[in-house]
Amino acid sequence: MLTSIDSDGRMKGFDNELLSKFDNLKLKIPYIVCGGIGNSKNITDIFDSSNCSGVVIASALHYNKISVTNIKKSLLDRNYIFRI
Repeated sequence: MLTSIDSDGRMKGFDNELLSKFDNLKLKIPYIVCGGIGNSKNITDIFDSSNCSGVVIASALHYNKISVTNIKKSLLDRNYIFRI
């Protein structure tokens, strides 16, 4: 799990610089991104710009910033395969 402690709980998007640096390590292991998700676009941006296997979403769901329905729609619109 790759967590951005600087972004965690802020709901302003994941730390893309951290994500890019991690992907540049060229590790061949699955990883999950956590910290900063605030809307469905943040989720699709992560999948579009990284090799991550999944995304953890907490505060945005707890505080009703996004819904599971919106997340599913965003991911289905982009033909992502997912489980919720």
